[in-house]
Amino acid sequence: MEEKLINLIKSTLEIECDSVFDKLPVPCTLVDIYSISPGLNGDGSSVIDEFKVQVDLYYKAKNPLDEASKKLYQALKHEKYYSLPYMEKYFDKEAKLYRATFSFHIIEREE
Repeated sequence: MEEKLINLIKSTLEIECDSVFDKLPVPCTLVDIYSISPGLNGDGSSVIDEFKVQVDLYYKAKNPLDEASKKLYQALKHEKYYSLPYMEKYFDKEAKLYRATFSFHIIEREE
């Protein structure tokens, strides 16, 4: 599931994407799946899981960030089983980079 999301971001924006915060090759994205909750339970096991996800975009300039965040927003909102993403854009004073943060949920069904 995480790999599918990373591949979606890479193919949409054509930039680096990772799930580990280390040295940032700018522009880049970071993916964090920070919560997993069972959605529906049947016979003692989860049938649907809900993942809370945060994706951060980092750019040195505001205009490329605006373009990339619009592209990614459109790609995410059309993905099946993804909630409509909440997006916030700002200048990250600590990293000294422009940043867009997306928060959304992914529903994964047991096949």
